[in-house]
Amino acid sequence: MWNQYFTPNNLSEALYLLDQYKDDAHIIGGGTDLVLDFLSNNYSEVETVIDISSIPELKNIALENDVVSIGAAVTLSEALGSDLLYSHAKVLLDSIRKIAGPQIRNIATIGGNVVNASPAADTVPSLLVLDSKVSITSLRGTSREIPLNEFLLGNRKVDLRTGEIVTGFSFQKLDPATRYCFRKVQSRRSMAIAILNLAIL
Repeated sequence: MWNQYFTPNNLSEALYLLDQYKDDAHIIGGGTDLVLDFLSNNYSEVETVIDISSIPELKNIALENDVVSIGAAVTLSEALGSDLLYSHAKVLLDSIRKIAGPQIRNIATIGGNVVNASPAADTVPSLLVLDSKVSITSLRGTSREIPLNEFLLGNRKVDLRTGEIVTGFSFQKLDPATRYCFRKVQSRRSMAIAILNLAIL
């Protein structure tokens, strides 16, 4: 499985660990996909795990100058409970409601669902129609913000360089009256991986 497991208390500590272990490190938020990979024996050996799920800087949901920001370590359940997202990003909440059950949503994070870059990731279509941007930082002091559609490079591939961490996502708030639609096509009514996801504003 892994030889070392770290739970940094802040972003600076996480970035230091990532810089120290570089490509030997695997960052997790909730770790749900990593656990599933282990259970199915479909995984590569991981030397070091850095768990960022408890870092305060990555747990915020905020609205400033009409821009909504969501920290990468915000759990799906925390997002569902956000009045701010209910007012300004209902399409995102609809996609989250389609993900697994409460137990998984209590652990899985927004950041993990996106960075995993699965073609079946339920939050991605909603974040794309919101024209979301991805905030990325590294220990070297370099920070960048890129559109989500440029961050996602393909199946399980993202534009994330060695030593970088995704810190969050941002998008212009939606008017509460904005009409939207999210649909998930799956093999059964619930608790299934998407065959097709669709989000429309």
